[in-house]
Amino acid sequence: MVEEHVPVIRDYPACFDSGAEYGRWVQMARHSPPTPGHSYCEDCTIEYQTNMIKQGRCGFPSTLFINNVGMRSAEAIHKLTGRRPYHRNAK
Repeated sequence: MVEEHVPVIRDYPACFDSGAEYGRWVQMARHSPPTPGHSYCEDCTIEYQTNMIKQGRCGFPSTLFINNVGMRSAEAIHKLTGRRPYHRNAK
């Protein structure tokens, strides 16, 4: 198995611990791109966002978490997708 080179990105979002961690996200996003306008917030979780807000590291604290039918849901956390509010109608 050939190991892919993981880019280290100098200017990375504060919610990532390192440029290497963000580089891994970018690499995976090439295989499964997020919805335009939502970027890495699409892969966030409610728990991680809460921690990042407490640490002052969340760049988009108004991101909402919706289920696949576009409604907020506390019951289906494993199916939630992060949506930045100004792109709320994007699926």
